[in-house]
Amino acid sequence: MKNCKWTTLTPYTCRLANWQQDKDLLQSVRQDVFINEQGIPARLEWDERDKSAIHALAQDGNGQAIATGCLLPEGRIGRMAILSGWPPSCGDAA
Repeated sequence: MKNCKWTTLTPYTCRLANWQQDKDLLQSVRQDVFINEQGIPARLEWDERDKSAIHALAQDGNGQAIATGCLLPEGRIGRMAILSGWPPSCGDAA
């Protein structure tokens, strides 16, 4: 069984994020999920669309980034990622 980092009482918050201000938090989740876990080359993960996308960020009670997602300028949903061990529902707003 996978080691879960949450219970029904584990607090997390979701908010809109600014790429320039929250870049490190947003990138940390995508780095873990897409590059480290899924093996996507880093050169394919980051692009200019990140600067103009609308980003959402979920954080645990300690401020650790746990999920992210984005809406691209053309109205398409971009990358969505949830760290291993967290419930899929924490990405509902991300």
